[in-house]
Amino acid sequence: MARLLAGTTPHSACRRTRVDIGSLLSSIIILLVALASLASCASISGPRAMGERPRAELPTYSIGERWSRTDGDYELVRIENDLYVFAPAYGYNEIRLTRDLTVARISHGARRFWAFTPPPSLSWPLEVGKFGTSFLKYQTETSWGPGGDPAVFTWHVESYEDVATMAGTFKAFKIVQTITPQTGSWKLEFASWYAPEVRRFVKGEAGHPWLRSLNFSITAVDRPEAEPPRAVRAE
Repeated sequence: MARLLAGTTPHSACRRTRVDIGSLLSSIIILLVALASLASCASISGPRAMGERPRAELPTYSIGERWSRTDGDYELVRIENDLYVFAPAYGYNEIRLTRDLTVARISHGARRFWAFTPPPSLSWPLEVGKFGTSFLKYQTETSWGPGGDPAVFTWHVESYEDVATMAGTFKAFKIVQTITPQTGSWKLEFASWYAPEVRRFVKGEAGHPWLRSLNFSITAVDRPEAEPPRAVRAE
């Protein structure tokens, strides 16, 4: 039999052993509860989880994609020079978008249009707080210079919010875009809302008359059972 330490008895040694085992079991239970709580938080897929924010991946479109908007009913009729070309069944309207869904050119009728050369770029996935800058030329039916006027184009994802359209209310990323001509002190600003649920921009809003070609709202849309924007943990 092992020798007892001085000042101890067999009964006191047993009591101490039972107390130590009880403390160890209590610590293990507390640790397991804490791990279970962390796993529960990590399983939340929406932006409500603490420290997480929504994001949207870049969609891709196929020939035949249809958009119903206040400025017309459009169909993706071709992909030309790496641009999506949307056109209505009747009329002269046309929308040309880059692969990352920025406007290359919008035409309303034979004379009214808005174009960028080269088109601005938009960085995906979308997240609140992202921003970017492009140097380009913009051109409208009132432009004087050949090829357009040089400008600085900036964008930033301002918020993830509810936006009301003629087709209903959607959760969408609000992207504020600004055009600042290099030769003037004024600037033009417009906003567009991208809804991950329906994989498209659902609304555009511009106050200046020169940007009226960018005003629109979707009027009808099928709501597929799409996944909500993924939530990522904020750094």
